[in-house]
Amino acid sequence: VPVPSSMVGATAESAVDLSDLSVVKVPLNAQETDAVLTPENLSGKAVLIQRSDFGSVPADQRRETYLRMTRIRGKLLQSKAALVIEATGSLGQAGPRLIDLSGQKHAPPPSIVIRDQAFRDFVERLSAGETGARVSAHFPASEVKPVTLRNVAALLRGSDPTLKNTYVIVSGHYDHVGLEGGQIH
Repeated sequence: VPVPSSMVGATAESAVDLSDLSVVKVPLNAQETDAVLTPENLSGKAVLIQRSDFGSVPADQRRETYLRMTRIRGKLLQSKAALVIEATGSLGQAGPRLIDLSGQKHAPPPSIVIRDQAFRDFVERLSAGETGARVSAHFPASEVKPVTLRNVAALLRGSDPTLKNTYVIVSGHYDHVGLEGGQIH
């Protein structure tokens, strides 16, 4: 499936030069996932997952789907997989991300995110486990640029004597995703 380079993002702590890795697909359904997410199935391999399209998940199932995806990604980032490939629908071009990996015990495996619906559909048709596919990946380490971040706090006192000791907090945070497809994620 041909994918435009603008729809592919790669992240690695150091330069990646991997050749002829076998590809293992991790399914998203709970019954099969744990059977595939074993060290012997992932070690030294390219691991392929589909990122859930939360817009198409019924509202009452989004929390469960999010928690399952978070658990799977957490296991993959702690695994000895050589490469993680994520397939997702068309979300637009990826940009810089604000991520601090300094507290991690070991560097996560390099990852490639492919934001293309045709590729996602292709991945969906693959069976779970060993796919028979092979992959090679060659790309430089991610560019790390220091940025200045600011914390802001303010207090605006009210004039109502009854409510003067009541506080309303409005907060925000620096998101790790930032802009995606020209919109705030």
